Amino acid sequence: MNKATRTIHIVVSVLVWLTVIINAAWFAVEYHTFPEQIGCHFGPDGEFDVIAERFYGFYPYVVCLVICGLCEIAGLVTGKLRLGLKITERADSVIREGFRFFLDVLKICIACFYGCVWSECVIHQHALNVKIGAAFAIVFIILIPSFLLFVIAAAVVGKIRYKKQNKS
Repeated sequence: MNKATRTIHIVVSVLVWLTVIINAAWFAVEYHTFPEQIGCHFGPDGEFDVIAERFYGFYPYVVCLVICGLCEIAGLVTGKLRLGLKITERADSVIREGFRFFLDVLKICIACFYGCVWSECVIHQHALNVKIGAAFAIVFIILIPSFLLFVIAAAVVGKIRYKKQNKS
């Protein structure tokens, strides 16, 4: 991984974790002002569909911790695992970096939705704007197939170039 992409990944990770930590701290500061029962989960209409003890308001931060933590681990492991494809080193590098950028976008989306939007709605006990939820869903619907197409294209081009290198 070159220096510029490493810096981008580090900056994204720091910003994501700061966002989650700052919002969790905000929730913790406001925690004593909440009633014993709060809305903590939203239905498809954006209204609360789960009313539970205020402790469950930490739910979005747990989601962020788990998903973003798994993304961090996956990003670290990406450099260690062999793909097992007969492709050029450049194609291998492109696929690995593409996967890391995919993980970065995923972390940003999770931190923004759960760590910011969802938690703000829980802290202020108001409905979730379903348009925001739909926007994040659309990002995922576009992101995942786009990443898969990217990997397939990089693998095909890498394999073609690999075969050309071995012929000459």
